[in-house]
Amino acid sequence: MTRFWRAAFVLYALALATATHWPGLTIDAPIKRPDLIIHLVAFALWTILLARAGLVREPIRLRRLALLVLIAAAYAGVDEWTQQFVHRTTSWSDFSANLVGIALGTGITLAFPPRPAPPARPAP
Repeated sequence: MTRFWRAAFVLYALALATATHWPGLTIDAPIKRPDLIIHLVAFALWTILLARAGLVREPIRLRRLALLVLIAAAYAGVDEWTQQFVHRTTSWSDFSANLVGIALGTGITLAFPPRPAPPARPAP
């Protein structure tokens, strides 16, 4: 099952990187700054998928959880910073929404932890 989550994470991460670096992308919506909601949800899902890909296992250890948050926050910062090189805007409010999404994804991971991996079968 971990193989599935790893593939899902890689595909999602590639799609997210493409979407966040698409030049001139605009979002029309009836609310002001809909991009902040999208950032929050996108990075919550990114964090959940990374955790499910095998970074966080049960029993959940604080060290692995901290690593999850650090990796996600570092990626969110790099993702936001590099947008300026493809005619997009680097924004502290977008980065903040990313961080809130990471916190939400971490909370969901804690609330619904991954199942423990089955024991390895002994070699015949």
